[in-house]
Amino acid sequence: MAALAFTTAARNRETITFDLDGEEYHFSAPKTAKVTMAALKAGEDESKVGGVGLAIVDWLSEGLPDEEAERLKLRLENPDDDFDFPGMIAVANGLLAEVAGRPFGSLPASAGLPPSGGKSSTPEPSSAGSTPSTSPSTDSSAG
Repeated sequence: MAALAFTTAARNRETITFDLDGEEYHFSAPKTAKVTMAALKAGEDESKVGGVGLAIVDWLSEGLPDEEAERLKLRLENPDDDFDFPGMIAVANGLLAEVAGRPFGSLPASAGLPPSGGKSSTPEPSSAGSTPSTSPSTDSSAG
């Protein structure tokens, strides 16, 4: 018998219904490996930043019915529509959090993508049990 044994947890395969600007969408999440690996590669190599955006678009498109994916694509391409890439990143972050069953946070800043805006889906640690910061103090009264 092996010294270590691992069991793969079942993925969330439920359809996630979400609202975007008053329109309903139905997302059946594909595996997150492709989008996650693209983000990790972009963090290591800035020449791969474009791959993150493409991986996000592909992941969203793969999980949406064709008509809904086309609707999002048309909104992104429409110069008169305020929905833009930062909004799509916010949608992707929310869906990734829902699929993972926990807050996903936002894509790494090193990915070179604009921030998603709004609050982070990652909760702030409570003071009880939190670890002290290792960052140098910026308090000017400290000697």
